[in-house]
Amino acid sequence: ALSYDKLHFCDGGLFDDHLWVEFQKYLNDLGRDTVSHIDKRFKEFPRWHNQKHPNQVMDIAFTDRSIPENIVKMILYAAHNVVTEDDCPLGYLLLRCIRLYIEVDMYASLEVHTSDTIHEGRNVVQMFSVFLKQYINKTADIEDKGWNFPKLHMDAHLFDDIEAKGATQNYNMKPNEKMHGSLKDSCLLQTNFRNVAKQILRVNHWQLVAEDIHHRLSDINEFYCSQTQDRFDAADDVFDATDNTVIPLEDIFHVKVGSKQSPLTFELVENIFTVVTMHFKTCAPDSMIS
Repeated sequence: ALSYDKLHFCDGGLFDDHLWVEFQKYLNDLGRDTVSHIDKRFKEFPRWHNQKHPNQVMDIAFTDRSIPENIVKMILYAAHNVVTEDDCPLGYLLLRCIRLYIEVDMYASLEVHTSDTIHEGRNVVQMFSVFLKQYINKTADIEDKGWNFPKLHMDAHLFDDIEAKGATQNYNMKPNEKMHGSLKDSCLLQTNFRNVAKQILRVNHWQLVAEDIHHRLSDINEFYCSQTQDRFDAADDVFDATDNTVIPLEDIFHVKVGSKQSPLTFELVENIFTVVTMHFKTCAPDSMIS
C-alpha cells in the first residue's frame, strides 16, 4: 500500500486478525465463567451515538470491519479487572498492548493534527512497539504464532504519511467499503460474469441517474406542497356536500408524487381554486358545470 490505510491496517488488520484472536485465547483459557462474564459486560455496556453494540463477542469469527472497530472501544473496560497480572500474566501484558494500540488508533483517527499531536503519536507508537516486542519474546517458545507480517510494521510510517499527505481520512478506504454490497449484487444479478467491470459501471451509472431523478421529484414535490400549504393556511375547511362532512384543506393538498388523489367534485374544485374559476366556467361546457 502507498499510504497508511487505517481500515485494513488497524481495526480490520492488526487488531481483528492478531491482537483480538490472541486475547480470545487467554479469555477462553480462564474458563467459561470468564467468557460469559465478558459477554455480559458487553451486553450491559452503555450505548451511545454511532456505536454498534455487539452483545456477544467471544464467538465472533467473521464480521464486517466495523465490528472490530467497536469491540476495541469496549474491550478495555470489559476486561481490565478480569484478566489480571496474577491470574494471567501474558494475557495481562497483551491487554496492556491493546491499551497502547487504542491510543495509536486514537491519534491515527484525528482529523486535524498539530506538531504536538504528531509528537505524542510517535511516542505512543514507540511505546506500543516496545510492549508488543516484550509480548512476542515471552510467547516465542510457547506458541507458533508468527508476528512477521507487513501490517505490524506499518505503524512506523503512520505519522510520516500524516506529515506528507495529511490526516488518514484523506486516504482511508473505509468510506468506499460500504459500496461493496451494491457492487456485489450488481455483479451477481445484472452481469453475464464476463468483463464485469464495464457492466458494473453501467449499472452503477443507472443507479446514480435513478437516484438523481428521485431527489429531483422529491424536491419539486416538497416545493409544491409548501406552496400549497402557504396558500391555504388561512383558508377555512371545505364542506363536502355529498356526505355532509368537513374536509380539512391540509388533508386534500398533502399529495406526494405517485400517491392516489381523493375524488373531488367540480363544485369543490371551484370553491378551492377561486383564481381559475372564471376561466373554468368560460372554457367548460354547460353540461359539465351544472
